[in-house]
Amino acid sequence: MQAQGACTLEHAETERPAVKAGRSGCRGLEVLMDLRTNVRADAIVCHVGGDVDISSSPELRRRLLDVLRLPHPRLVIDLSRVTFMDASGVAALLAARRRALLLGGRLALAAPSSPVRRVIWASGLTSCFTIEPGPRAVPRAVDRPGGTSRDLSLPTPR
Repeated sequence: MQAQGACTLEHAETERPAVKAGRSGCRGLEVLMDLRTNVRADAIVCHVGGDVDISSSPELRRRLLDVLRLPHPRLVIDLSRVTFMDASGVAALLAARRRALLLGGRLALAAPSSPVRRVIWASGLTSCFTIEPGPRAVPRAVDRPGGTSRDLSLPTPR
């Protein structure tokens, strides 16, 4: 069950440095995950970009769980710049969701990219997350009191 209520902290916005978690891809190119966290008065917003896979998801999980130690009832994860996500990335999101609920908070996914929508849909987990699609998703996810997923415009199975 998700907790109701708004954060009453004064407005404070800070930004943590990006985390670069990488792996060697084909042709020796390094694939990176970018993770930035903004602590706002109304929510904590984590912006994730790049590849979220078996090599980078442990860092994503660690950072999301660390962020949930802060006294905020809302965590919004902006996934608009994620270029790839596998099941380990979904597991990191589920771990953060589970911790947020245990702490009486809420977690929302904002503007998930096509690869993220695809893996969440294929995993059968669309009903587990509050999802705000579209370019203005972060403000909507912060303002939204809770609930279930919105239409993801997911592909139809063939």
